Amino acid sequence: MDHRYSRGGVRVTYRKGNELQRKAAHVLEDEGYMVHVTVRTSYNRGGRWFSQSNDVFNAFDILASKIGEPVRWIQVTTISNVSQRIKKVVAVPLDPEHNSVEVWGWKGGSPRKHKVTGEWLPRQYFQVYYANKEWRPDPEDRVFLKK
Repeated sequence: MDHRYSRGGVRVTYRKGNELQRKAAHVLEDEGYMVHVTVRTSYNRGGRWFSQSNDVFNAFDILASKIGEPVRWIQVTTISNVSQRIKKVVAVPLDPEHNSVEVWGWKGGSPRKHKVTGEWLPRQYFQVYYANKEWRPDPEDRVFLKK
């Protein structure tokens, strides 16, 4: 068992989330944004491990600000959890004129080819879903990590 990802025999999944948040933050910083990242914390009480979310408004992992741009309110997750995270962020009232509400869904995995066409499938990127685009995924809204 990989002890970096376990506490008392229970898999600790928030570490992957913290790692994805850091990756997203680096992308934004490279674009000139000032970034605030919330980090889930763990603590031990009475021999048992607990985890606590520190999300802003219980919905956002990252706030990014840049002069002349709307403030970006971002929830980072994996592709499989995007719809759940969208439900969390739509509950927060933010003015779309001054704010960009986004969910970044991570598509990881090893490189592989499409079973039928044989074309390489994209991997290792964030698919960005925007509230002002009605949460529709667009291949143009993919953020690939620099190698």
